[in-house]
Amino acid sequence: MSERYAGLTALAAGVVAGALAGIAHAVAARSIPQPSGVEEIAVGANAFGLTRLGGFQVPDSLSDQVLSVHLALYNEVTSAADRNASVSGALREFLLVIVVAGALALFTLCRQLGLSMPTALGAVLLAYVPPAVVSAQVLVYSGTVATTWLLVAAILLAARPTAVAVTWLTCALAVLLIALAAVIAPVALLLPIGVVVVAVVTGTLFPRWGVARRGLGVAAVLVVLGVAGATGFDSLDAPADPLVPDATIVALAVIGLILAAVATWRVLWIRPLAMGCVPLFAAALLPWDAQASALVIGVPIIAVLLGAVIEEALTGLRRPSPAVVRGGIAALLVAVTIGMFTLPASSTDSAPGEPQSELAAWLAGNLALETTVQVQPLLWVELVRAGVPAERLERTDTVASDLPPAVLLAERAGENTDLPLVARFGDGPLAIDVRQRVADVAAAEAALDAERVASEQFGSALAENPNLTLDDAVRDDLGSGNVDSRLLTVLATAAADFGFTIDSFPRTNGVNEAGTLRTVRISEVSDVTPAGAGAESEPIGLRDFFRFQLLPYRPLSQGFDAGVLVVVYAAPSPVGLLS
Repeated sequence: MSERYAGLTALAAGVVAGALAGIAHAVAARSIPQPSGVEEIAVGANAFGLTRLGGFQVPDSLSDQVLSVHLALYNEVTSAADRNASVSGALREFLLVIVVAGALALFTLCRQLGLSMPTALGAVLLAYVPPAVVSAQVLVYSGTVATTWLLVAAILLAARPTAVAVTWLTCALAVLLIALAAVIAPVALLLPIGVVVVAVVTGTLFPRWGVARRGLGVAAVLVVLGVAGATGFDSLDAPADPLVPDATIVALAVIGLILAAVATWRVLWIRPLAMGCVPLFAAALLPWDAQASALVIGVPIIAVLLGAVIEEALTGLRRPSPAVVRGGIAALLVAVTIGMFTLPASSTDSAPGEPQSELAAWLAGNLALETTVQVQPLLWVELVRAGVPAERLERTDTVASDLPPAVLLAERAGENTDLPLVARFGDGPLAIDVRQRVADVAAAEAALDAERVASEQFGSALAENPNLTLDDAVRDDLGSGNVDSRLLTVLATAAADFGFTIDSFPRTNGVNEAGTLRTVRISEVSDVTPAGAGAESEPIGLRDFFRFQLLPYRPLSQGFDAGVLVVVYAAPSPVGLLS
């Protein structure tokens, strides 16, 4: 009966650990607009397309293909795409399941290695709950999936079935899972190979082998590893916009190396793991594209090593007393607390709102109906689900049609930074840029510069018109050269017949410094030409003055907001009207 209770208690503790890890991810992931790997951005769209939208090309990368199959199968089995309003939601749900499975696998592995239940629970908390770790696991989700498969493979290898056939079957399945993890994140291969090499050298694995055979075996493994990794180190350059801060990666990698040294010295039974993880932590110190994945895979190893060191230091070979158990729990909780408050969080954690929702609202209120926008496949899915009509969007992976080409381009990752910027939504590596598509970038830039200079001169002169009432902020905007030329021209014409106050030029292009000011708020309208006064009130007369302008000077919309006339011109702003 006591063994049954012990087993149920361990199971309950594992469930609690997995639940806490899941809650941490569910809460922290909400502040991240889009889980994203720089090279894996299309994975969610491709997998989503396999189950719902169709027409997506299969990614070229084998890692991306495997991840696409993972997410596509999950969507098919669970209908996650139907329950979530975006690809991000379906991907977060898939990651949540992967994280809970990884937490349960880590708890089981800790128990298999002989760690006590409190230590195993603390290791899971340390590996899956701190916000900085959660950010890395959400953003570098390829490493998170690879970590879960590695932990499941470790459980299979640590199991000791009595039947020989079952032993071979579990070993074969474990090797298959390790290979799957290596395909998803090639840096994951460093951990099992490092552990195998150390186990062979120390005699833990194949104890009957002689020195010569051990040397040949280790040399063969290292040669294969070197050949396989040679191509990976060709990209020994840090990403332009790393999703996880370098300080987080370096700090955890150094902690991992220190714990590996301490565990090798103090905990004899964990030496193969402690020494075998050194290549993985060394990879996390190198400025290459797999650095963040190495960190994500190494975090559970850090938790296991820390738990083993604490338990060994406090208990030795004696049965732990209640006081020692409480001390171990307290030490692990202190480590978790330090992780929560001292490790720098991801650079995207503080990104307010969802850029794709802001972009959808901007498209509805700032573009003419005939204007189309070219978008990446993933962003196309997001915008369609946010309510943007599909006919207003042109996907970058579609074949050219008879329709007019898109005037604007909306993209993440900033691949077309040379194109003129119209609007920007969000901040950091997940921001969305809206740019104007032009055939000759140099000519477009020259025309924009000339128009900006002319707008600055025209606006400065308009600011001196006695029929206009302005504050300092509006006066600065008029002289900045950033006000739309159509708006300036019509304001100057209207000021001949009306007196009015320009309240402001609202920033409607997302980030304040992005794009041209194309909206104006006008109040306190009066007619300065009594002979032209009619039955209509002055504000309505000024509204109709804007409404009846001919193209290209006719605004996109004009109406009243709490008695204030709001006039909006469509994006993009033309050039050549003033210059």
